[in-house]
Amino acid sequence: MRINLNQLRCFYLAGKFNSVSRAADVLFVTPSAVTMQIKKLEQWVGFRLLTRGGNSIRITPAGEPIFALAGKVFREAEILEAELEKRMHSHKDKVFIGCSHRVLATHILPNLILLLKQAHPELDIQIVPDASTAIKERLLADELHFVLTAKLFQAPPFKFIPLFAEELVLVTLNGSRFARKKKILPEDIASIPLLLQERSIYIVKQYIEAKGITPEIVMENLSADVIRQFIRQDLGGALLMRFAVQEEIDRGLFQEIEVEGGLPSASFGLMYSPKNILASYLQNLVTVLENMSFRRDDLVCVRGVPQHSSNRSQAKKTPPRGGACC
Repeated sequence: MRINLNQLRCFYLAGKFNSVSRAADVLFVTPSAVTMQIKKLEQWVGFRLLTRGGNSIRITPAGEPIFALAGKVFREAEILEAELEKRMHSHKDKVFIGCSHRVLATHILPNLILLLKQAHPELDIQIVPDASTAIKERLLADELHFVLTAKLFQAPPFKFIPLFAEELVLVTLNGSRFARKKKILPEDIASIPLLLQERSIYIVKQYIEAKGITPEIVMENLSADVIRQFIRQDLGGALLMRFAVQEEIDRGLFQEIEVEGGLPSASFGLMYSPKNILASYLQNLVTVLENMSFRRDDLVCVRGVPQHSSNRSQAKKTPPRGGACC
């Protein structure tokens, strides 16, 4: 049987003040309740801890070492409470958001943070600029509350809040020697030298494998910025998320090649570990996110500039189109 800290606290305060009544005042209970707890403690240890003398009480010789140790326990508890209060205050209303990929940090994160701040201005949103592959580990370690990512998996212990879906596009330089047709069959992709993104988006590999395509890969593990530069030099084409090349397509620098049957879409959203969403403000935020309706054009930035800065909607959420994982 373990010691009852409530009983020990009653004994310690009564001995400290030499008064059951003062101990009761501190604990906001009746004197009889304090007396009862002390008696239970004495029954448990098997000897008297306090004796009454006139209008006061005193600690027995057998109770002196217990009183001294109890004092150390409760002083350390006060230090612990102060430290916890300091840490709770330092983390109050803070939300730590990471990003699984630099292209998402460039094109999605700015507007997502803006929407969250508009809905909850009291939140202190901290961006963790780490596009590492250790997303799961950082979520499990409670270093991050949410990670902006593509829907890679849906296995416990993680949950995924979908924000929007985005399609892949096949692009080349406008007038490129590799773009003789505006519409091609999936197998024709093999005739275009491909530039693949860093930690190549899985949906690209899935699509290529599913269609039995053996592509000519010029270079891989490139950033989206480098790929755009190489396309401008007409070194090849690329399969990228539309938001990564929307500006170049709109300006006529890049040409979008339509693929028969269409290209797959990826679902983007916030991944989190429910066991680490403990604070009430985080639980409320999850509920809000799950019921918000996010429009793709409200979230996507073209080189940091929102495509549309109005018509923010917070109605009940509709499922994102697509649903493929990348």
